Amino acid sequence: MKLVASLSLFLVAATCASCSKSSPEDTDAGAPVVADPAFGGARPLDVFRVPAGYDRSKPAPLVLVLHGYGASGLLQNLYFHLADIADEEGFFIAAPDGTTDGTQKKFWNATDVCCDFAKTGVDDVGYLTGLVSEIRAAYAIDPKRIYVVGHSNGGAMAYRLACDASDQFAAIVSLAGPFFEDVKRCAPSGPVAVQHMHGTADETVPYDGGVLASVNPGAGAREPSAPSIASTWAALNRCTAPAVEDPPFDLDGNVAGAETKVTRYGGCAAGSDVVLWTMQGSPHIPGNLVADAPRRIYAFLKAHPKP
Repeated sequence: MKLVASLSLFLVAATCASCSKSSPEDTDAGAPVVADPAFGGARPLDVFRVPAGYDRSKPAPLVLVLHGYGASGLLQNLYFHLADIADEEGFFIAAPDGTTDGTQKKFWNATDVCCDFAKTGVDDVGYLTGLVSEIRAAYAIDPKRIYVVGHSNGGAMAYRLACDASDQFAAIVSLAGPFFEDVKRCAPSGPVAVQHMHGTADETVPYDGGVLASVNPGAGAREPSAPSIASTWAALNRCTAPAVEDPPFDLDGNVAGAETKVTRYGGCAAGSDVVLWTMQGSPHIPGNLVADAPRRIYAFLKAHPKP
């Protein structure tokens, strides 16, 4: 998915406060507190950020950031820039790494479409829910405000968590994440708010659905279209209101004008809204997300805690 090459550009200009190490006790107000290498077991968590001013008496939200195929937690964290608002909003960030496959690319075993191409069967649902449990044991995390943001394979993994561990996650945001071809494999025990973002010029995970030929040549599984994913989740969340269109806005600075169209499903169980952001003309990796993109992304999560 060519994410490494594209995201490596961010390493030149970005600072990496999220990459240093510290213990859970080092939580003075002021400078952000970051990674505890004990988290993650055999797959240690290298990117972990505690919000400045963390107060153990006030449980805070946790956002998992999941990388695309061939990328890493570090690169994905830099891409979404959620750390820019984490102190202000008071949320934790954890950006773990998937397993390395035979082509030396990191992946998540997410859906039947993507991206455990060698059929290893690695239990990433178990790994990620276990990681959340470890973090909750060390820090005061609000169990009603645990969220996931993922790109591509990471977006697919966000869907897998919403399907298989809906009791633990309140809301997810998936950027170009391929869902299950066999949608019956998603059977959440409860509603999870979902926001799907997808560029219409995506040639890797096609907006209109299809095979991931550029990633896995010869693959037979077909990912659903972005509108189909949104309507599937509207059905899973028992949304009763008809889809409505909100005013478009500018999200991708490389595309002229207000390119992002918003389709919103309401009347959903437990307030678990479903939203589709259709990014007209944007590719698989929108290369110039506008400055308020992190705030817009987190606003959806923040508005959808568990009841």
